[in-house]
Amino acid sequence: VKDGAVVYGEQVITSPLDISHFVTDSFVTDGIWVVFGFTLCFLLIAFLVVSLAPRQLGRVTTCIENNRARSFFVGLLLLILTPVIIGLLTFTIIGIPIVAVLPLAYLVALGMGMMTCGRTFLRLRATDPGGRSLSNMASALLGVAAYMGLWAGVAILLGSASSVAEGFGITLLVISILATVWPFLTGLGAVVLTRFGFREYISFQERTAAGVVPAPAPPPMPRTPPISPAVPPPPRDGSGPEPPPLSTPDR
Repeated sequence: VKDGAVVYGEQVITSPLDISHFVTDSFVTDGIWVVFGFTLCFLLIAFLVVSLAPRQLGRVTTCIENNRARSFFVGLLLLILTPVIIGLLTFTIIGIPIVAVLPLAYLVALGMGMMTCGRTFLRLRATDPGGRSLSNMASALLGVAAYMGLWAGVAILLGSASSVAEGFGITLLVISILATVWPFLTGLGAVVLTRFGFREYISFQERTAAGVVPAPAPPPMPRTPPISPAVPPPPRDGSGPEPPPLSTPDR
């Protein structure tokens, strides 16, 4: 309003809006803290696996890259049979500690799957934007961060009071679940196929191809001696040379 202008109509004067009170009531931070805790857990798993078991991680990575479908279906089968396996292990004294460690084994398998699938999805295995080769530690941590970034977006959208943000959050939640199922099942299957990375997995086709013995080379052909020319028979009229005597008389 310019100076000296006159405003006709009703004037409503209100107090300033309390922004902090509005944000506190309309945004829920519980999901963010849950995602943050899982992110720290998976980053710790990635750090320990790369530092303490690089060979095992390499075997699991090779198994996932060369046998994606087989690793996925083996992990799916193991996940379906998990209640049966737990039930069988609880009947033995040795199996009870294994049941207690089973959730940790599943977390490690999920972490390995995130490290492998995440860095493959982001193509971080060769070089970084500066042209320098990335280390296994950097690519593994970035692969985990890529997946957990999806879940952080879900927590932010679902924590908002806006209906539009909640709709996008539900859509991103479905995408995140589908994107996380793949590394979990493939990582679980690859861990089982490689015995937690202590044995390199070789498929049946590779074993068959490696076990086929090539046919032996044929033996060399024997050399035939040269054929000497035939000696012509002596003429019948007796004019030819006299044959040598059969024996020499003793003197």
